[in-house]
Amino acid sequence: MDKIYKPIKQKKYWHRFMSLFFPSVFFIFLLSLTPLKRFSIDSSITITLGYSIVWGIMSLFLTQNYIKEIQINNAQVFIKGTTFNKEWEKTHELKDISIEIKSQGSRSGRVKYFLKLHTPSSSYRINKFKEWKYSDLAEICQALNQNKKVDIHLLNLLKSKI
Repeated sequence: MDKIYKPIKQKKYWHRFMSLFFPSVFFIFLLSLTPLKRFSIDSSITITLGYSIVWGIMSLFLTQNYIKEIQINNAQVFIKGTTFNKEWEKTHELKDISIEIKSQGSRSGRVKYFLKLHTPSSSYRINKFKEWKYSDLAEICQALNQNKKVDIHLLNLLKSKI
């Protein structure tokens, strides 16, 4: 029986890059224009430009890979994705895949969950930018961990977000 999982929203590389890059650069620019007059306008532009270059390179690498679809059948897992808008497909044996449920907190108290798939050749992060439903993540985790150990506490937390 094949089961196919897809994200809620699929974004092209340029949209993922811009959604990560521009809000932080705008915030730094506003922060450098503080009313305390610490920096002149030239210093503010220099700081923002320097930060933009560094953050642009980091954003480039953070958004390059994207998982578009996961298909699970009885013995194999098919993973489809993109790297800089170039499509790729990989097939892995179900027994060779291990999965971790990871969480990432924020200062506002919210927690974002994602899955990390480990294969002998590579690893994949699913839900890096909150584009998957938590119910799909829980189903993927259960399907891949039928005969393996899984952190029950994190799986229950993931199911409670549904």
